[in-house]
Amino acid sequence: MWEITKVTPCRSIVVKLRLAVSKTRKCDRQMDDQVFCLHQQYNDFEAFCENVRHWDLDYCQLDRGTFSSDLLMFGNATTLFTRARLGRRLLQTGAAPAGLVTFGLLAAPGIRIHWRNLDIHGDRLFIFPPGGELHSISQPDFDVFVLSLSEKILDRTCQSLELPAFRKLAGRNEAFNCHPHSMLLLRKWLQQTAARIANNSSAADNRLYLQQLEEELAERLITILTESTDPVSKPVMRKRDRAL
Repeated sequence: MWEITKVTPCRSIVVKLRLAVSKTRKCDRQMDDQVFCLHQQYNDFEAFCENVRHWDLDYCQLDRGTFSSDLLMFGNATTLFTRARLGRRLLQTGAAPAGLVTFGLLAAPGIRIHWRNLDIHGDRLFIFPPGGELHSISQPDFDVFVLSLSEKILDRTCQSLELPAFRKLAGRNEAFNCHPHSMLLLRKWLQQTAARIANNSSAADNRLYLQQLEEELAERLITILTESTDPVSKPVMRKRDRAL
C-alpha cells in the first residue's frame, strides 16, 4: 500500500504530538519491502526532518523568514527516489539511508551547495560515502534529486555493462564532474519521473514500476559515472582550519 498526502501548514497541536511520537520511534525505524509514496509540503523544518523516511536529518535555519518545502519520496527497502525543494538557507546535518548507496544531483546547474567540504554546482554528481554524514549549507533555491540504491543492484548493473564493481569504479571519490549533455538528459528524465509519480497514482502503486525504475536508475547513474571527466578533489585543509 502507499499514500500521497498533501500537507498544509504544520504548526499545530496535532503535528507537535506527531513529532513527539516520531522522535521516540525514529532510532528503531527499519526499512521494509513495502512500496510507499509520500508527497508532502511543510512550513516547519523540524516536521520536514522528522517525516523524511529512512534519513536521519537535523536542520538549522540560517536566515529569517518562513520555511517552505516540497518533498516527494517513492520506494522501498532497496530503492528510494527522492526530490526535495527547500525555501530557506539551511545548515543540513545527519545521515543518508543506512545500507544503501546514495547519489545526489541538483535539479538545475545554477543551484549551489557546500557539501562535505566540497562546492557542488553545475554538472557535478555527488555520492555519499559508506557511513558518511550529511553536512551541507544550502541556499533558498535548493532543489535536489536524491537517489538511493543497494550496492548489489549497482554491482549487477556494472556486470551487465562489463564494468568493474561499483566500489572499484567510484573509488573513494565523493563527487564527479559529469558531461553536461548527459546531465541535461538525466535531469529531464528525473523531472518526468517525479511528475509521473506525483500525478499518477497507478504508477506509484505498482511494484513492477518500482522494479523498472530501479533498473533504469542504476543504468543511468552508472553510465553517467563512466562518462564523467574527473572526480572533484577536496581542498587541502590547513592545520589552523582543522583546529577550528
